[in-house]
Amino acid sequence: MRELLEDLSGAFEGFELLNISAVAEWAYCPRSAWYEIHNGRRKARNVHIEAGLVEDEKRLERDQRVQEGRIIHYGLPLRCDELGLQGQGDAVWEEGETLTVVEYRHGDGPGNETDELTLTMLMMALKESEPGKDVRGRLFFTGNRCEQDLELTDELIERARSASKRTRTMLSAVEAPKNELKPLCRGCSWYEICCPDLASVGSGEDVRVLPRARFDRVLYVDHPGAKVRLKGLTLEVSKDKEKLATLGLETIDQLVLVGKGTHITTPALRTLAAEGIETVLLSAWGRFQARLVGSQYRNPKLQRAQHRRSLDPVFRLVMAREIVGAKLHNQRIQLQRLKRRSGEKGLVDALKSIQGLQGRVVKCEGLDSLRGLEGLAAREYFRGIAGVVEEKDFVFERRSRRPARDPFNALLSFCYSLLTKDVEAAIHLVGLNPCFGVYHSEVYGRPALALDLMEEFRPIVADAVALRLVNQKILQGKHFRTDLGTVQITEPGRKKLYRAWEKRMNETLIHPWLGTSFSFRRTLELQVRLFAKVLEGDLEVYRGLRLR
Repeated sequence: MRELLEDLSGAFEGFELLNISAVAEWAYCPRSAWYEIHNGRRKARNVHIEAGLVEDEKRLERDQRVQEGRIIHYGLPLRCDELGLQGQGDAVWEEGETLTVVEYRHGDGPGNETDELTLTMLMMALKESEPGKDVRGRLFFTGNRCEQDLELTDELIERARSASKRTRTMLSAVEAPKNELKPLCRGCSWYEICCPDLASVGSGEDVRVLPRARFDRVLYVDHPGAKVRLKGLTLEVSKDKEKLATLGLETIDQLVLVGKGTHITTPALRTLAAEGIETVLLSAWGRFQARLVGSQYRNPKLQRAQHRRSLDPVFRLVMAREIVGAKLHNQRIQLQRLKRRSGEKGLVDALKSIQGLQGRVVKCEGLDSLRGLEGLAAREYFRGIAGVVEEKDFVFERRSRRPARDPFNALLSFCYSLLTKDVEAAIHLVGLNPCFGVYHSEVYGRPALALDLMEEFRPIVADAVALRLVNQKILQGKHFRTDLGTVQITEPGRKKLYRAWEKRMNETLIHPWLGTSFSFRRTLELQVRLFAKVLEGDLEVYRGLRLR
């Protein structure tokens, strides 16, 4: 029977076949089927999917098994010309003139209508290839070892025909099916990508956004001469044969190598990529240089929508106003907090100026005027910041970069590089292209979208970390050096900065719109996902993060 199917493979060349699993997904959730087709049929994974894959792998260790009076074929490829479908049976029992398709399910039975539809399509495919034999079906649930037999009836056949036709109609549509939060969403393996909770916020429903742990554990390697190598399932960091650290792969979400003096072996890079752990390269000055990630989820439909919307001047202006408005709001929040702590009277003028500029954001009729307004706000904001930098080693008059002319500017620039790195990581995680922005101009090599979405986080993350390090005397003048008029932070200073940065990124806040507590790093990802939901049409407007 297997040989017969292989001989028929050429008859289907050029004929577009759907996976049987795609039709089953349509019956479960049309949006889930959309994702399965448009993302290379690579499902996102959750605990249920992982457990099922382990069970499948054990069954497929051999393709055939002979028992008394029965031959069992495992992983048998099947095609149905009538429905235009292809799939794979978990097992087919061949007992004389009777063929039984067996579908294994992780968990407890009995099955639902989706399980029956899947089994029906497999039975139709098997019946088409072996018309003279009696074809039957069976569902077997590994949890409670429940068995459920199924016969091929006219009603089931008609349902399979209707489902395959409606699946094709849905997939030929320009847009994805409507994003709705349903009870079955909580256990769906596409939950991380579809985000029905984010799309349903503001709908009037009682929606609780589920926390997602991403990029919460970062390993920084900043010792000149340090080398990262793979040791079994652990990463070992050493220098001159001295072991500096050993960490299990399961404890790391991101590896950051700083400066030309740090090294990593090729086997370690390959393993990190395979495990979905990204490697980021920063210069000794904190400039982002490169990142390496393995094969990951990519959403061509989402990126196409992103590219299309990035060409729309009205959309860009609306989004840019929201981003700049959120940034100015958070600048005021930061200055108000500093005013309560320090009592600096000079902050009053800066607060009034920024408040007046906030009201002008929605009236800007172009990106250039919006950039000019943001520049005025930045001047007032940093003038206020200068009044609360207490340490004499960190005299700060105005913002200067490329190069930084004083230690505080050097510290700010390094913090902004770390923020860019984290925002770009979240953008790749969501499946967007960091080069297509809405506010910053698109220049070769510039992550415009990362620069856009980090704006609202600059005051409350990067500036907050820099001020904490200086005013709490964690960093001092000895942690900086000057080379030909350019100031940069030294290695001991960078180590203190990394600790303060991770502490801030893991601090929690209550999201003002979603109403749930998240870490700052998780909030970065949420804002990117909200941006993506606007691109996809699931949300009408993007709401920047405005702290209370």
